[in-house]
Amino acid sequence: MGSITITISVEKLAVLASILVVTALSTWILMADYNASYTWIMPLDSARSIAGYWKTSTAIGIYDLGFENANYSNTLIVNGLFSEVFLDRVDTGYAIVVAKGFNPFVLLITAMVLANTLLAAAGRLGGTGVRGFPLGLVFLTLLASATLLSLFPYISEGYTLGFSVYEYPVKEYFFRDLPYNQLSSNISLQLGFYRFVYNVTVTNVPGGSLVRIWFSPGNDTVLIPTLIYIEEESAVNITRLLVSNNNEVFTAFYVSGSREGGTGVLRILIFSEKQLNSSSIGYYVLSFHGGKSGSSIAAFAIPIVFTLVLTVFNVLTLRVLAKAGSGRNALSL
Repeated sequence: MGSITITISVEKLAVLASILVVTALSTWILMADYNASYTWIMPLDSARSIAGYWKTSTAIGIYDLGFENANYSNTLIVNGLFSEVFLDRVDTGYAIVVAKGFNPFVLLITAMVLANTLLAAAGRLGGTGVRGFPLGLVFLTLLASATLLSLFPYISEGYTLGFSVYEYPVKEYFFRDLPYNQLSSNISLQLGFYRFVYNVTVTNVPGGSLVRIWFSPGNDTVLIPTLIYIEEESAVNITRLLVSNNNEVFTAFYVSGSREGGTGVLRILIFSEKQLNSSSIGYYVLSFHGGKSGSSIAAFAIPIVFTLVLTVFNVLTLRVLAKAGSGRNALSL
């Protein structure tokens, strides 16, 4: 009986190995990108944007502390390929952005690497007449692998975007436990004459923090509205006023000052016509630190540079193979 012998040249094995290596790395990078779920917290004392990390599915939640429900959230889910997300200013809230899915930049670079590899393999096996161990293809495979691996730092850097947040414990005080000053005579303010004043001081408030303050009247009943003055001692002429007419009132605001600077002091003065007992005053502070809105130049540029070098090398190699093949065809004629 006859035997069947299948022979695969070293050249074809090298081409097959090149395709397998690049395909495996591409799959790994794409899975790493797809599984990379980013959560970015952004203070909205000014308009914000995040560039270069927009995923195919993104949820944007605006948490507004200026509402009666301090955790009120307006959430928007966006699907599609974009390069940048813009967040408008909200003086009483902050944003949480959750990005999932594929990153268009990673998809583009990976697609170009795969295209270059397949074109190089097709050029090598396309009947050019050039035979032997394909050193050029080996170098191209190494270059393609380096291009794909250069995407990993870019993907990892997405976790470092946004701001880090420190949440201070919620503080609430009942007026029966607070010291007060009884004025020697009634003082006239905006809405009447007041006899009692309470002072709550909030120290070491970092610049740029988001603060929520609320007043609850409890079972205390007053004839004229209770006045709550909020003063920033570190700033000039920044005073806020809350007026409680036997009802709960609240406010939220960003304190002045730089986040890289020192801390400030908030002084809360409560004026009442009579001594308060079951009423309460509370506050809540969120401080934001750091802040990064886009990838570094190196993380974004290195994959692009590698891709350009890979493409140029591949084009030049294909031209050389084409010329060599045409030369052999001419000699055979």
